[in-house]
Amino acid sequence: MRILVINPNWNAYSEVWLHRMMEYFKDEIVGVACFRPGAKFWNNGAPSFDLYGQELHLLKRIFNKIPLSKKIERKSVEYDFEKFVEKLKPTLILINFTGPAIFLKKVIEKIKIPVVIHTHGYDINAHACNHEGQRIHADGFANDISLLGKMEHVYFIANSNYGRTLLSKFELDEKKIVLKYFGVESKKVERNFNKNLKVLFLGRFVDFKGPDLVVQSFIQACNLGFNGTLKMVGSGPLLVTCKLLAKRSKYADRITFCEPVDADTAAKLFAESDIYTMHNCLGILSGEGEAFGVTIIEAMSCGTVVITGNYGGPQEIIENRVDGILITPEDVEAHAQALLDLQNNPELLQKLSRNAVVKVNELFSAVQEKAKLFNIFKKIENREELS
Repeated sequence: MRILVINPNWNAYSEVWLHRMMEYFKDEIVGVACFRPGAKFWNNGAPSFDLYGQELHLLKRIFNKIPLSKKIERKSVEYDFEKFVEKLKPTLILINFTGPAIFLKKVIEKIKIPVVIHTHGYDINAHACNHEGQRIHADGFANDISLLGKMEHVYFIANSNYGRTLLSKFELDEKKIVLKYFGVESKKVERNFNKNLKVLFLGRFVDFKGPDLVVQSFIQACNLGFNGTLKMVGSGPLLVTCKLLAKRSKYADRITFCEPVDADTAAKLFAESDIYTMHNCLGILSGEGEAFGVTIIEAMSCGTVVITGNYGGPQEIIENRVDGILITPEDVEAHAQALLDLQNNPELLQKLSRNAVVKVNELFSAVQEKAKLFNIFKKIENREELS
């Protein structure tokens, strides 16, 4: 098996799990393509390809100001990428996110090598917007995905049933869509909790993760007698809103904010925290929902109890009051009460913690994800029916 991997970014904090997934089949990777790769070679010596094309020298920069040059430059990238593929001779191409697949659709159609497009959420939401209400995807986005789906050698991975539902809206052949959950390393964990619980939010400050609702819920819980602290880690368009909510409350000294962190620091934060919380919902600005929730299984793997909204992918991970707590989206009172319940019921806290570790080890382990990926790759290489 010779795999060419295509990612949008080289090493974004928000996509650390993507590189972790690549480690599963690193010995099969023969090349990596992305926009502005960080080095000429990936960590196992596989050559990289810049999807933006070569850095422009002075004459080319001047030429690039001519409108026609954009089309010429695009064709040049496509031509160079096709040569890159011919040189590497991959037996399978794995593309993360639909964006790079759409960018390379002409080459994909031409080369006929089996292609797997791993979808992740916003990249299959045709109506997704930024927080200013502007559409994320260009005109023709839905048509582009439908065209890719009609190519005989192109297949799709959905990371949840929620994601699979989003994909089905493009009228794709259901036999070419396969479900694969993410996985994390299994752990054996013993947790000791005290009355002053440490609550963590870690992720992008975007509406469908509900960071503002988390801050509001924490403040309301404190009004009801919650004694813990809240650490908000990450960045995004709602960061200022969250800081304002915190500063204007009488519990500002118990709410701290931190910049985005790397994978090792994130793992340490999960282990040090007692509760991990988001407030997953349908974003009223973005029109998005959480397609899966990698941070949720990362928290659960170390026995950190999760509270979040009953929407999107998280509802496929958590069984309410068995291995975590799901609350009605946008119900701040229920979220606040859940925090208070965990403080006042240590037996419930311990039960959810133990069951969370068991759930991850049984259903969301790295071993299972690796086996599933190889099974998918082999079936597609052999043109067998996916299941």
